[in-house]
Amino acid sequence: MKYGASFPVGDWGDVVALRDFAQTMEGSGMDYVSLSTHLLAMPPGSAPGERAHHYLGPYREPMVLFSYLAGFTEHIRFRTAVLISPLYPTALLARLVADVSIVTGGRLELGVGISWNPREYEALGQDMSVRGRRFEEQIALLRRMLTEPFVSFEGEFHRLDDIGLNQLPPPVPIYLGVGADDRLLRRAARLGDGWIPLTDPVEPLGRLRRFLEEEDKDFEAFMVSGRLMAGTGGPKDWVEHTRRLHDAGIRDMEVFPGGGLMGAAAAARILEARDVLSQEFG
Repeated sequence: MKYGASFPVGDWGDVVALRDFAQTMEGSGMDYVSLSTHLLAMPPGSAPGERAHHYLGPYREPMVLFSYLAGFTEHIRFRTAVLISPLYPTALLARLVADVSIVTGGRLELGVGISWNPREYEALGQDMSVRGRRFEEQIALLRRMLTEPFVSFEGEFHRLDDIGLNQLPPPVPIYLGVGADDRLLRRAARLGDGWIPLTDPVEPLGRLRRFLEEEDKDFEAFMVSGRLMAGTGGPKDWVEHTRRLHDAGIRDMEVFPGGGLMGAAAAARILEARDVLSQEFG
């Protein structure tokens, strides 16, 4: 089982706290740290019905943050869970991803999704109404730009004429953060190296296995993350929750502090949960 730690929501605005958290996770043997993020924030109450951390921020641009954290760590991996890729020009995103993979020595895992916030899309000059189609084309282009020094590409949203990064990074796996209806699962199976579920993953895994077979991909090599909120419940609850995911075939657990925990308290709770789970699941 791989174990990751999600940066505490309450610490997103404090880069020193994020640094300390990443160093603590590395020193304690966690496999990765993960960041869920937007680019822009809105005032309190701007999005009734949405959780405040979905729009309030402040947020960190993950490629910038991971570059900063790379200077304070040596082994731990960095995962975006998820980065909203349609907000970025794709060639710029390719440059950022490649550079982070290079400066971290291949420690980047790119989780991408499309988000819900029309005001954020508008502010960044992107058309939200075509984000799904553009998202699919982005992933195809990103894969080429990260594996070919120069690219020619003609699509609905992108045109490149023998241009590129001219320095290939260490490999970057691309995980899709999407829901569980058939259309989205097929997208994850077709385009991704893994799935970051936005819902309970257990029931959809049977369908995902079938879609992966159709794409001639091996489920065992396809990352599927589970999520555990460690800020609520205790060891018995953590084990029961994880056993259900583990029995379904999930071997990656992203642990969130939750419960309003921040800083050292968040780190301690995550590590407590990891220690309990590792005794049960390895």
